[in-house]
Amino acid sequence: ILYAFGASFLAWDFVMTLDQEWFSTLFGVFFIFGNMHAFLALMLVISVSVRDSFGIEEYITINRLHDLAKLVFAFSLLWAYMGYSQYLVIWYADMPEETPYLVIRSMEQPWALMFLLIIIAVFAIPFLGLLPKTFCRMPNYIRAMGIWVVISQWFVIYLMVVPSLQDFGHYHVDMGLHELLITLGFVGIFFLSYFTFLGKVPILPISDKHLCRSWHGH
Repeated sequence: ILYAFGASFLAWDFVMTLDQEWFSTLFGVFFIFGNMHAFLALMLVISVSVRDSFGIEEYITINRLHDLAKLVFAFSLLWAYMGYSQYLVIWYADMPEETPYLVIRSMEQPWALMFLLIIIAVFAIPFLGLLPKTFCRMPNYIRAMGIWVVISQWFVIYLMVVPSLQDFGHYHVDMGLHELLITLGFVGIFFLSYFTFLGKVPILPISDKHLCRSWHGH
């Protein structure tokens, strides 16, 4: 509950307010679903990597990875559903305060092309790629799919923010040193925190006497 409120306010304060007249009651939920999609994909990447590095295949089993892959698959659907719901309501209402946000991103170049590619990258490819059960049980494949989803969700945030910072009619994709350094900074903070925590506590809850029984059941 705390995360839902916090992420919603984060979306409203840092993204929605960039377009002063635009508002959407679904935007907070859409933002949260995108974050959860990226989080589960990152968890999938880390789980496969830790499994290989520490040799704990006995605990992080193929069935467990399959479950994570199914969650990434499910949130691809939820993200697409919530995005379409937001788009449909704004399109049907056709209010002048709401429509420019979507018109700029879905009809004005170069954002229209990015808009289409994002739908393919965040929804179509994970949906089709994680649909077969056989693929979801291939560790290296689902790790690559997880990396793909995380990068794709980065572009979702980019499309939310950057068009609002440019003058109307003078749109261009601006990816330079600032975007790279900000992204690398947050990635560095995450992995610094992760490895610091990993160095202080065991990677498995060894004091839990039910560990083996609970994990072997999956």
